[in-house]
Amino acid sequence: MASCCTRKIKAKKEKKEKERAAQELRVKIATAQKNATPEGKEWVVYGRRDPASDKNIARTASITSNDGLCYLTVQKRINGGELTGLDCPGIKISEYDDIYVKFDTSETSRKMELKSYSDSDDVYIPSSQFEYSGNMSYQDFTNGLVTAGAVAIKIPAADSFWVRFSLKGSTAAINQLGKKIPNANRVRAGL
Repeated sequence: MASCCTRKIKAKKEKKEKERAAQELRVKIATAQKNATPEGKEWVVYGRRDPASDKNIARTASITSNDGLCYLTVQKRINGGELTGLDCPGIKISEYDDIYVKFDTSETSRKMELKSYSDSDDVYIPSSQFEYSGNMSYQDFTNGLVTAGAVAIKIPAADSFWVRFSLKGSTAAINQLGKKIPNANRVRAGL
C-alpha cells in the first residue's frame, strides 16, 4: 500500500516538474522572440581539410535565427551528401514530427520531414523528402534559401513556434560550399 502512495506522489512531482519546465521553455521562447533582431544574423562558412588535396574546403554554411533560439546549417559533405541541420539548444525536436517552411517569397508554408543524426538527439532536414505526399523538395528548399530574403520554420516543440532566419548573404555562403576557402576554418559569408 505504501508503494502505491509513493508512486502517486512521485508521479505528481514528475508532472509538476514537466509543467514547470514547459512553462520555462515558453517564457524563454517568448522572451527571445520579443528581443529578435529584424535584420537577422550573419551567415558563416566553415571549412575542413580535404584529405586528398590538403586544401581547406567549405563544408557548412550556418546562420542563427533572428531570435537566437535556433541554428540552420546547410551541409555539403565530402561524400557528396547534402542536408540541413536544425538545432535549437535546450529545445527537444523529435524526428517524428514535421516542420513547416515558409519563404517570404511564397504565399503558403510547405511541410518537410526531419531525421536524426546517428546516436544523437539533433535533427536535420534530409535531401530525400516525400514529395508525393505534398512535402517541399530539398531542391526547392535550397533554392529558396538562395533566392528569398527570409525563411521561417515552424518548430514542432513547446506548443510549436516559428523561428525566422535572414537569408541576406546566404547565396554567397551556400554557393561557397564544396569550394576552396582561405586557410581559416571559419569565414564570414561572401569572403
